[in-house]
Amino acid sequence: MTQASSFSREVASGGAFGSYEENKKVEAAAMSFVSRWYQKKGWQVTDVSAECLGYDLHCIKGRQIAHIEVKGSSGVDRKFIITANEMRAWEADPSFVLTLVANVKNKPQLHQFIGAEAMKSLQFTALSYMVEPLR
Repeated sequence: MTQASSFSREVASGGAFGSYEENKKVEAAAMSFVSRWYQKKGWQVTDVSAECLGYDLHCIKGRQIAHIEVKGSSGVDRKFIITANEMRAWEADPSFVLTLVANVKNKPQLHQFIGAEAMKSLQFTALSYMVEPLR
């Protein structure tokens, strides 16, 4: 098998990140887990994921506001993909909290990265680029 055909098969099956269907299930489980976690702590939780704000949940508790971007993983690794829109929100929004739920299907483990300062504790690796002709 050539390297190119191996790569094509890996991408088609979702590679290390799972299939589209599996990823949707993991994402839904993570959203449910995080919503319940915040609600149990007294937060009012609103799902704003369809609004493309760079985060998934708008949470209010008294005067406190939290903008929660939810990431889920079926394994215990703390790896996730983040979009450019989510990165912009994380860098600019002081209320931003990235919340990763690892091992979401078995024994969920919640990991939170609060504010832009938390970005310094992570390594970011580019997975793709947009390419277009120069004008």
